[in-house]
Amino acid sequence: MASVELTTLRVRIMELRHRLLPARWPLLATPTQSERARAFTLLAHAEVETYLENVVLGYVDRRVTEWLVGGSPSMCVVGLVKTAQRVVKSADTDQLSIQDVVLLGKRQLSSYITTRNHGVRERQLSRLFIPIGLELAMLPSGFSQTMDAWGRRRGGYAHQGGFVAIPTPKSEYDDARQIIDYLVKIDRKLSQ
Repeated sequence: MASVELTTLRVRIMELRHRLLPARWPLLATPTQSERARAFTLLAHAEVETYLENVVLGYVDRRVTEWLVGGSPSMCVVGLVKTAQRVVKSADTDQLSIQDVVLLGKRQLSSYITTRNHGVRERQLSRLFIPIGLELAMLPSGFSQTMDAWGRRRGGYAHQGGFVAIPTPKSEYDDARQIIDYLVKIDRKLSQ
């Protein structure tokens, strides 16, 4: 079953599709259709970024709560310990209880997500997933490369003035759908 966050993302992508992209896919996009496709990609990217941030924060909350009420430490809890130890000197974390170290790692990850994460490229994905115990190699094959290419293209759209040629509105929508297909698999992993 899909998470609430994934369902919300799917609905939002469909809303953007209906508001910004043509009902019928043209073989050759007009300048207006290209601009709208560019807007679609920019907004879809923001929605995917929000989804990833929210689902990671929810996953962390669930895993830490389970551990605090007596469960065994998950890969997420171990990842949060490593995160805290990377930021704080090891000698300093040795003087804290394990619970304090985990909560410190959680706060550091939450702070990064809410104030410094700006994108879905491979380096941002690493900063989201590695602290929760998921290496990029554990994610669906091709996911990080697809996200990196999409994020790079989105950056070009966002930071280039004037008219930008886009392959077709359909290709922009197809890319967003492909990313959602990847996210379905990740959502299952993080919803457990």
